[in-house]
Amino acid sequence: MKRGFAIITALGAVTAAHAIILDDFESGNLATYTTAAGGAFASVTGAAAYAGNFGVSFPSTGGPAFYYDTARVTSAGTQTRAKVRATTDGGRIYLGVNASAGGTWSAVLAWNTSQLLLQNNTSWGFTTAASTAFDPLANTWYTLEMDWKANGDMIVNVFDDPGNNLLASTAAVSTGLTGSGGVAFRGFSSGTGQIHMDNIEAVPEPATMAALGIGVAAMLRRRRK
Repeated sequence: MKRGFAIITALGAVTAAHAIILDDFESGNLATYTTAAGGAFASVTGAAAYAGNFGVSFPSTGGPAFYYDTARVTSAGTQTRAKVRATTDGGRIYLGVNASAGGTWSAVLAWNTSQLLLQNNTSWGFTTAASTAFDPLANTWYTLEMDWKANGDMIVNVFDDPGNNLLASTAAVSTGLTGSGGVAFRGFSSGTGQIHMDNIEAVPEPATMAALGIGVAAMLRRRRK
């Protein structure tokens, strides 16, 4: 009975801890990030916070850089999410996975063109792999998600603020990428507005969670023996 309880408890712990915070910006700076292909215009401010004290803010500017950090790991079989909003009806926000010095793949929410996009940013370029119409509102928080499947497919989703209601999705695109890389982001606003991002997190897909649970159960069995 104790053994069964231990397994159930361990599985519950795996499930409860499934969301991995990649960055909540509570450090107050972007010191761990490298910039690529543009100017380093982003800043960490209280006005950009979804929760806590800080979020990252992107102003209206030409040629903004990508920021990436390979120590904040994203991987196939994981959904990478962030809270995003625009203070005016313009600009774009990019949330990238599999980032390295050679580029990234991004989920893009575009207030300026009323679209949700999946982009291949290899060599820090801008190749749209999939897109769908979606008209995001100003001054409204959304949950932007890159769903990177274990088989390498990628889908971009946008949810409402709590993340419960799916509002739009792109088609799935086969990328052939099944490994891991860093996290990346980029943004720009329009006029006097700002784009905000906060609470970047990674959530393993259910199949990945099940595999973790099986591993925990097997580990407990070995310990009992």
